[in-house]
Amino acid sequence: MAHLFKKVIGDVHEKGEVIKSLVDDFNLDKDSTFYVGDTSGDVEAGKYSNVKTIGISWGFQHKDILSQ
Repeated sequence: MAHLFKKVIGDVHEKGEVIKSLVDDFNLDKDSTFYVGDTSGDVEAGKYSNVKTIGISWGFQHKDILSQ
């Protein structure tokens, strides 16, 4: 699956800003860029960055919280 990823980053606190920076640095199309996270903060960061966002419910927070 390595061909599906350009870069993987961890331990980020200002996720929204980092996502925006990656979109700009790699000239990514926001309509085909996805951010995957397991907290409501991750979902907010993806929305802040105007990329498609996927909240996974088997991680840190329950799906009821993520869907809000």
